[in-house]
Amino acid sequence: AVYFTGSANGYLESCNCFKHPYGGFIKLVSYLKQQAGKYPNRILLDSGDFLPYGVTAAQAEPVFKAMALAGYDAVAVGDQDLAYKGFLGEAKKKNGTFLASNLSFNGEMPGFPDKTVTVGNLKIRILSFADPETFFLYPEEFTARLAFKDLKEVLKDGKNADYLILLSHAALDANKKIAAEFGQIDLIIAGHSQELLKRPVKAGSALIEQSGGNIQNVGRIVLRFDTERKLLDYSHDVFP
Repeated sequence: AVYFTGSANGYLESCNCFKHPYGGFIKLVSYLKQQAGKYPNRILLDSGDFLPYGVTAAQAEPVFKAMALAGYDAVAVGDQDLAYKGFLGEAKKKNGTFLASNLSFNGEMPGFPDKTVTVGNLKIRILSFADPETFFLYPEEFTARLAFKDLKEVLKDGKNADYLILLSHAALDANKKIAAEFGQIDLIIAGHSQELLKRPVKAGSALIEQSGGNIQNVGRIVLRFDTERKLLDYSHDVFP
């Protein structure tokens, strides 16, 4: 089972209002505890912007703690995350959780290039993609320090796993183009636009998923493989 979030925007608690009674890291952690026994072979992923824009160190600290409690396996670095001045220092402490496969800042990658996990007998490789377009509103003194790799370069060595997941900080149309061009990608967890996809979008060989914003929803896709580690089928849910 792959659980996924995106664009958390630093929400620790929901507003508990009529329109959006759910959301926030606190309810996410509670939900994942409830799910623990249902799918022992599982991973938790995030497509970036877990921090709000303009966050202070005092505001960022509890968000990093909440993410550690949730137990994320991999998190893409989003534009809002990188804009936090203390991010690079935090990323170095997290032992491979943050991914920045195509992104560098001041000549340094603000995360790991990729991550491979073994779930059951399945080898899953996870990459991230930050679309340069997601930074277009930032001041030039910030964007001048950014550099981006083309996905062709990121994927030049091929799939290198049974299943390949891309955490993509890009709009839906951009993700459709990525899926059409790179057939080795199996699953795209999208972010940045805060769009909620109530069902996966099929593009190329990949499924595209997105869970909205502020952790008002958590996505889950259950993948079923045969003995040769080929995908048989899947089921999809968005909670609540």
